[in-house]
Amino acid sequence: MKIPKIIHQSWKSKAKDLPAKESSIRNVLLKNHPEWEYKYWTDEDNFNLIADYYPWFLDTYESYEWPIQRADASRVFYMHKYGGVYLDLDMLSLKPMDEMIDQIEHNDCQFLLNCSHNRQVLLFEEYPNAYNLQNSIYNAIMASEPNSRFWILAAYMMQQRALELKCKRDMQKQSKVFWSTGPQLISAAVASQIQASSNHSLCVLPYFYTNPTSLPGKNEGELVLFNKFNVSSLFEKSNTTDGPWQHIPKQYLVESLLPDSYFTHESSRTWV
Repeated sequence: MKIPKIIHQSWKSKAKDLPAKESSIRNVLLKNHPEWEYKYWTDEDNFNLIADYYPWFLDTYESYEWPIQRADASRVFYMHKYGGVYLDLDMLSLKPMDEMIDQIEHNDCQFLLNCSHNRQVLLFEEYPNAYNLQNSIYNAIMASEPNSRFWILAAYMMQQRALELKCKRDMQKQSKVFWSTGPQLISAAVASQIQASSNHSLCVLPYFYTNPTSLPGKNEGELVLFNKFNVSSLFEKSNTTDGPWQHIPKQYLVESLLPDSYFTHESSRTWV
């Protein structure tokens, strides 16, 4: 697996206009990956990518109701055209990801799905059992060699689902996005490729590499901790005077507490 050292991120406008939180997270990412090429994409850049290199998808791209669908779709084409690693702007880097990619290349990690002889695409689940039980694969972080056919399959499935959206009037916004361009679409593309060929190019890793803490719980102030190796120490700290937490405070985002994690997702789902 030869993933180019390219990081892709996108926002509707120039990097100087990023909100303070996202700008701070981006700065940590750049500091941890000084040897990586960094590609920052605006909405205008995304449109030009589709128009210049994938004009057959342009009608679908322009048909989407919400900007998040166009942003979701664009990252599929980053992966196909350039390869590298796509990261949402709220993916907080805990340490350089070079070690994680090296472990994957040498099969020195845990897999949910692994095709070690023809590996081109690296995907993750978002939270425990998301892949096996909920047919959902994260699109906040994706990695790939360039020109993998998997991304063209995903693009054709996005085209088909864009047509089918017209018949799903009762579906809520988040469900439409997840199904048409988001995690459920990526998961469906994975299932389709596996069904079509035993010689697929995919591997899927469990949540704790890239999202050990994840989402707030149902009750106000409650945090769901996912890391299965060191949760007890974090639970104890969450009951101190600085708790309860919506996100783990920065002083606890350390390797001793999250030893197997390279990112944590500081998601607030602002697009919803």
